[in-house]
Amino acid sequence: MRVNFDVLMILDALDRHGSFATAAESLYKPPPL
Repeated sequence: MRVNFDVLMILDALDRHGSFATAAESLYKPPPL
């Protein structure tokens, strides 16, 4: 399985912020619906 840098950034943001919404906000991406 290949993991790219974007996936690592998302996983790191999830770990730091604890929720999809705040992680998405910190990455300037729309939260999942």
